[in-house]
Amino acid sequence: MRYVSLYTLLLASLAAPVLAASPMSPDDPPPSPEARAPEAPTLWSFMPSLSTRNLLDGVAADGRLAVLERAIGVWFSSDAGRTWTLRNEGISVYDDYHTLVLDRDGDAFLATGDELFRRARRDPVWVPLDLGVKGEPPCCNNPALPNLALGAEDEVYVLSRWGDEDQVLRSADDGTTWAPVHAGRFYTGLAADGDGLVIATHVTALYQAFMLVSTDHGATWTEHELPTGQLGTPIQVYVAPDRTLYLTQGNFSHHLWRSSDLGVTWRSLGEIGLYASGLNDLHFGSDGALYAGLDEGPYRSTDRGETWRPLLSGWPLGHDGTPRGATFFAEMDGALYAGAYYRGLYTTAPVPQAAAAPSAEAEGGALALAFPNPATSPAAVTFALPEGGHARLAVYDLLGRELAVLTDGAYEAGTHHAQLDPAGIGLASGRYLVRLQASDRVLARSVVVQR
Repeated sequence: MRYVSLYTLLLASLAAPVLAASPMSPDDPPPSPEARAPEAPTLWSFMPSLSTRNLLDGVAADGRLAVLERAIGVWFSSDAGRTWTLRNEGISVYDDYHTLVLDRDGDAFLATGDELFRRARRDPVWVPLDLGVKGEPPCCNNPALPNLALGAEDEVYVLSRWGDEDQVLRSADDGTTWAPVHAGRFYTGLAADGDGLVIATHVTALYQAFMLVSTDHGATWTEHELPTGQLGTPIQVYVAPDRTLYLTQGNFSHHLWRSSDLGVTWRSLGEIGLYASGLNDLHFGSDGALYAGLDEGPYRSTDRGETWRPLLSGWPLGHDGTPRGATFFAEMDGALYAGAYYRGLYTTAPVPQAAAAPSAEAEGGALALAFPNPATSPAAVTFALPEGGHARLAVYDLLGRELAVLTDGAYEAGTHHAQLDPAGIGLASGRYLVRLQASDRVLARSVVVQR
């Protein structure tokens, strides 16, 4: 999910975006009939291992998932979401987190309102990075570091609003040292690929939108006017693996543009979805499809954004019956992971489970949880803790709603027991989830109740 500043919000509130006509790129033929063929629905499953949380951003790289939770920190998983570890050492839970990336080595970078942090894969502590810029932070609740992008190996780019002018900063040594590659504009979006391409969008004092393009790691730049029109502030640009560019207006609009010639010409793809909702994320799937995270849920396109279909099978609904917003996408081993607004994490993969054993033992600093499965009568639930502290054991339905708390209190390290009585807590026959949370670790297992 991308950060939208108060300043940009005020710009957009002055007038509705004027969509200027733009030339069609010669590389943009109309979609073929085959590209519009019906597709099989995607079934989303709730991941109880993260429960119901306010998730802002999520990424996957090098066999790891990382999910950013507001006012909490970053959760990491190395087992496809079966268990999670919270890492917020070195950062304040009051920081305004808004951009998270994982590089090819599994190192994580986190941009907050005013600082940039890096956490090495095997280092539990987040380390603040010195960008080498001085001066006062921006006014009007503008973030000093509004965006972050990964380039080639060990290459990172960041937009900085510290000091007297905005800058695009580049590091070629994994964030250790930084140098400006462009300066003097009000930058709004940033993207890069692994082969020297860097894209930065900006607006002028007259609210005209432009794109800066570099194909040599920021050494030289070419500028193109964008098709969004006056007051059509571009929030973000996305680079596909084939270097096709997609332009969105973020939280202000679900309109989408596409360019096949690095921003020289643009094709208007119209609006995604049914309502005037914001576009929070755009993901290029390993299946060749394009995924859009809207305020009205996830959508998928198989024809480069020409047509879209909602992916709402299994997706959570709000109290008014409308789909919850999709805040981000991440992908690992062909499975999608998506954040649902105030509803936690969902996936297209089977919810990770492990066969229950008659006993549980904490090994290697991990939680352990076991019980009879299926459960036909009152049964002992065995759980093991690698260290002492507070532990909470609860039962959830498959929508993530808590149904009963089996135990909630302080425990010493070792093996402990609680009772699962399906009749006593009013569980009908069916599948449920038993979830153990201890300190910053979470483990969930599926149980079938037969009565």
